[in-house]
Amino acid sequence: MIIRYKIVCKDRTSLFTDPPYKFKYIKGKIITAKDETFGIFTFKTLIDVEKFSSFSLKTNISVLKVRPIGRGKVPKLISRYITSRKISNFYKDSYPSLFNIMSPPQGTICYKSVEVLE
Repeated sequence: MIIRYKIVCKDRTSLFTDPPYKFKYIKGKIITAKDETFGIFTFKTLIDVEKFSSFSLKTNISVLKVRPIGRGKVPKLISRYITSRKISNFYKDSYPSLFNIMSPPQGTICYKSVEVLE
C-alpha cells in the first residue's frame, strides 16, 4: 500500500485554504477534492514534509498518513495565495497572473481522493 503525508492544522482541517476547499481529515474517512482543482495536496515522504515545514510554517501542524486513491499528479504551478477567492481565480484563469503562481514544494503530489489512515 502506498502511503502519502498530509499536513493539516491541529484541528485536522486543511492547512492553507478556506471553504469550499477546506476539509476535516477524520481517521477512516475518504476525502475527495473539488472537481475543478488539482486534487488533495500530499507529500511523497516525511523528508519532503520536514523540508517544507522547516521554512514555510509558523503554526502548529499535524502530519497525517493517508492512502492515495487514483493516479497522482504533480502540478507544474500552484496558487501562491491561500484564500478561497484567489484559489478559485487561479483555477478559472487560463493565464494566471505571475504574482499568483509558484512552483509546488518538493515532493508534492495531488490525488483526487485520499483515505485518512491516522
